Amino acid sequence: MSAKSVLHPKDREVILTKARKALKQGGLLILDGFTMKFIDDFEEKEIIEYNKYGFWSEKEHACIQRNHIYQDTLNTLEQYLVITEEDIECYNIWNQVFTKESIVSEIKNAGFENIDLYDDVAGKSYSGKDKTICVVAGK
Repeated sequence: MSAKSVLHPKDREVILTKARKALKQGGLLILDGFTMKFIDDFEEKEIIEYNKYGFWSEKEHACIQRNHIYQDTLNTLEQYLVITEEDIECYNIWNQVFTKESIVSEIKNAGFENIDLYDDVAGKSYSGKDKTICVVAGK
């Protein structure tokens, strides 16, 4: 059985600080995350399916999917339990949701300057109405 986890804010700070130090002067960090719109559209649910094969396994398997929102930390969890005759695998897909203020604060705390926001990594002008937010931050 295996499981994955979302990064704790302190761990994100360490990674962002290391990324900043690794950049040359004038270098840019580009990252994106989910917004509150993502949570608004996220569906909490539990589904059980039986599949002869599929995305999670090429073998016959049962898949139990559970989606949950953790409002206190602004995280979502998409959990998939994949059960075959031989094994049980647990896949946890964690998503961190950011407000404009929270993502800018994390980037600034890591020492970045010249922060620009976009609705997506393709450079769509920031409106704050999309499911994603993209940050371009300079050293």
